[in-house]
Amino acid sequence: MPAGSFFWLSMLLIVFGIVSLFFYGSDVKSFLAYQVEPIQLVGVFALLLCVNVVHELAHAVTLSAQGGRPRSMGFMIIYFMPAFYCDVSLSWALSNRRARFWVAAAGPITQASMGGIFSIIGWRFDVPFLATTGLLAYLQAMVNCYPFLKFDGYVALVAYREKPFLMQSALTTLSARLRGRLFGTSVSNQDENDGRLLLFGLCAWISVATCVIFASWYVISLFASIPLISGSLLLFLLGWFGVVCTSWVRGGLREARRQSVSTFRQWAATLGIIAVFTTLLALPVTRSEGAMWWRGPNGGMYLSAAALGASGIELGDSYQLHSNGFAPIYCGDAKVTSIDQGEAPLDYSFMVPMDLSVESTVGVLNPTARSQECNGGVATRSGETVPLIVSVMQTIFGR
Repeated sequence: MPAGSFFWLSMLLIVFGIVSLFFYGSDVKSFLAYQVEPIQLVGVFALLLCVNVVHELAHAVTLSAQGGRPRSMGFMIIYFMPAFYCDVSLSWALSNRRARFWVAAAGPITQASMGGIFSIIGWRFDVPFLATTGLLAYLQAMVNCYPFLKFDGYVALVAYREKPFLMQSALTTLSARLRGRLFGTSVSNQDENDGRLLLFGLCAWISVATCVIFASWYVISLFASIPLISGSLLLFLLGWFGVVCTSWVRGGLREARRQSVSTFRQWAATLGIIAVFTTLLALPVTRSEGAMWWRGPNGGMYLSAAALGASGIELGDSYQLHSNGFAPIYCGDAKVTSIDQGEAPLDYSFMVPMDLSVESTVGVLNPTARSQECNGGVATRSGETVPLIVSVMQTIFGR
């Protein structure tokens, strides 16, 4: 276990930081919801970068204190997201499982402690961006403690239970049980009746699928203004899902033939899976179209579709307006009352103030609700409802 004084100091900072956020919550909410200066955004990301570096150093220092030595530190991509890492795999050479547990837990504890420090300073000296950094550090620490993905929480769990291949074993057991139910095959896995292992495998599978979908959505959203790329990425994701399912089904059929399961059972299971995949492609989705909106120097409100590559704006279109910021708020509804052609100054673009002009279709908005903090952001409207595969095709061809 880490030095007692360090551990209890960390707990004290974490608790006082949470209390600080409770009293300073309205200011943090305002910072997250409304437009902020670019230097503040840079400050938040720079501080979070430092927090993540210290997080990894905490792993290394704790391993060294237990007599081990980290192999390397660096930068990697996980779930399509950038992240730092520290290779402390040599902690498995430690004879004490409690020592291995604290090597894994040191990172989130240190990260949450720094979140407490930033939260306390931000509240005491009325610096919203510091308190916001503290809140984000807390959230990162919570994510790192999640046990159903290969983050620190999972590593701490397997270290304490001394099961280094817990996730692989759980997913294999879950897959074998599911194949047995679908294809009628018998399962020879000794863990097949371990309900806790099956539950862990199910939670891990749902977590991994959710992360892949979220990360894919994030990457696709980066290319929202280029329909060919965003649509192709979405089509690739569906294709990858189809290949994974096909490989899984082929493995189930091979096992069924090896165990001489009836042909009818094999065909029924295969057709059932095809029906599920087809139903997924046919799910109705409502296409959402986006544009940029901003408040002009004369107090008027304007709309431009050029920034997001949306379809043309038409007279009478209704939009929902949201502010910029980390957590956009709803600003009101708006209806296009007039349309002009030409150049329009964009005083605000997504989160970062810009000074530029674009040639586009511009509509003056007559909002039904306004807020003093709502100076610009994203305007969205719901389009037609079509099957998922049709929506993908329309996205690719920009329709």
